[in-house]
Amino acid sequence: MEKISDAEFEVMQVIWKEGRPMTPGEVMEHVSKEKEWKYSTLKTFLARLVQKGLLACESGRVNTYRALVSQKEYKRSETKKFLNSIHKGSLRSMLASLCKDDISEQKLDELMKEISEAEEKEE
Repeated sequence: MEKISDAEFEVMQVIWKEGRPMTPGEVMEHVSKEKEWKYSTLKTFLARLVQKGLLACESGRVNTYRALVSQKEYKRSETKKFLNSIHKGSLRSMLASLCKDDISEQKLDELMKEISEAEEKEE
């Protein structure tokens, strides 16, 4: 899966949140509350996301865009890439770097609980 820019990720978040095919105008309504993008800029982001295989464009009177990849799948893919490139695939290394300075005892307990729950689901 190809890496996407922060702006492209924002567009994907809108489509994931809505959970349905959307027109550029509908996407624009959601992002325009926070961003001052031009319509042409948004169309460029949508075209790039189609090219990268994250969205499908369905042509009609007005094009609609739907997610081909779930938010969970995208996050998993990016996390694996990060883990492999920065920590050489070592989850222990990644967790150790987080725990060293940046995580409270409470957050560590929550993380350990989530790991245990994830392991139980896999069994």
